[in-house]
Amino acid sequence: MSDNPAPSRVTIERRPEGLVIAMPVPRSGCVIAFLGMWLSAWAVAEFAGVMGLIEQAGRLGPDALFIVVWLAAWTAAGAGAGSFLALMLNGREVVTLAPGALQRRIEAFGIGRTKTYDPALVEDLRVMDGSRGSGAFFGFDYKGSVRRWGSGLSHDDARRIVDAMLEFAKPKE
Repeated sequence: MSDNPAPSRVTIERRPEGLVIAMPVPRSGCVIAFLGMWLSAWAVAEFAGVMGLIEQAGRLGPDALFIVVWLAAWTAAGAGAGSFLALMLNGREVVTLAPGALQRRIEAFGIGRTKTYDPALVEDLRVMDGSRGSGAFFGFDYKGSVRRWGSGLSHDDARRIVDAMLEFAKPKE
C-alpha cells in the first residue's frame, strides 16, 4: 500500500436498512464515445426499418417477415447498447448487507435491478485481484460458485469493504 492512497469514490454507510456500500461503475471515455456514435447510426437504421415495415403494411410476405425479425433484433441491440451507455454515464453498484439479506443493485439514473442473496450462505468473503493484475474486487463463495463484485475497485477500497462487511456481520456482544 502507498502512503498516500488515491481518494476513494466508494461510500460505506450504516443506515437503518443495514450497511450500504455504493461504488460507481468504472467509466471509459472511448467506450462512451463509441456507443454514442453507434447509437446515432442505430437510430437511423431503426427509423429506416420502421419505415420499411410501414411500406409493407397489408402485405405479409417474406420481405415484411424479414423486416419484423430484423427490427426486433435491432431494437434489442439498441436497448442493450443504450443500457450500457447509461451505465457508463451514471452507473453504480449498491450492496446492502442487512441481518437477513445481502442485496446487490446495479443501476443507472435510478433504474436498475436488485438481486437478493442469503447472507448465511456467504462463505470466505475476501479481496480478489482483477484480471491481468489491475484493480480488485471483493468476492465470496455462494452455493458452490464464486461471486465477484465491485468492478474497478482499488485494493484499498476492496479491503475497506470486506472489513466493513465482516465488522457488520460480527455477532453483537
